[in-house]
Amino acid sequence: RTIRRLDPVSRELAAEINLSITGSVNSAKEELERQLAEREKSLFPVYQQAAVMFCDLHDTPGRMLEKGVIREILDWRSSRQFFYWRLKRRLGENKVVKTILSLDPSMGYQSASKCVEQWFNEDKRNDTAQWSQDKVVAEWLEQCQQTLSLDDRMKTLRKQSARHDIHRLFETYPDLLSEILTDATDDQRTQLNQILNTKT
Repeated sequence: RTIRRLDPVSRELAAEINLSITGSVNSAKEELERQLAEREKSLFPVYQQAAVMFCDLHDTPGRMLEKGVIREILDWRSSRQFFYWRLKRRLGENKVVKTILSLDPSMGYQSASKCVEQWFNEDKRNDTAQWSQDKVVAEWLEQCQQTLSLDDRMKTLRKQSARHDIHRLFETYPDLLSEILTDATDDQRTQLNQILNTKT
């Protein structure tokens, strides 16, 4: 189709074939179709070479890096190792993000992912450059799973989520607070006061 669109001879032959469809002579139409097929066959290698060259110019690693489609150009010999650590990091990160979202569904995936990044930076003394290193992040996630260091952060997150839910509940049903306070003990009132005065 590209040949018929760009090549004047092929375009002319195709137009004559269309005209001969309404005409009566079949042998002339068959001859035109044969000429068009031969013309396309002779031009095909040139068009194919141009198409391959066009693709090569657009899909080079340098061009893709320049456009921001990829973050770095991989060396083929180390690509297996690169993708191993990338996959291990993504799976570990996704697992933690899903746990965060189960604790606080209102958070959203991006916010939960930022939360994981913040925890990582806290543990790595705010060396933010390490966040882009898949191996370092994957090993950190694995270490956190083994040492259960994320559990404390998850508990804190669970408390923040519960506190947020309580605030939202009292904003929606203001009379509920007075009902709870009449039934509560002094210790429970003190705890509730602390919860309500703590910022979410």
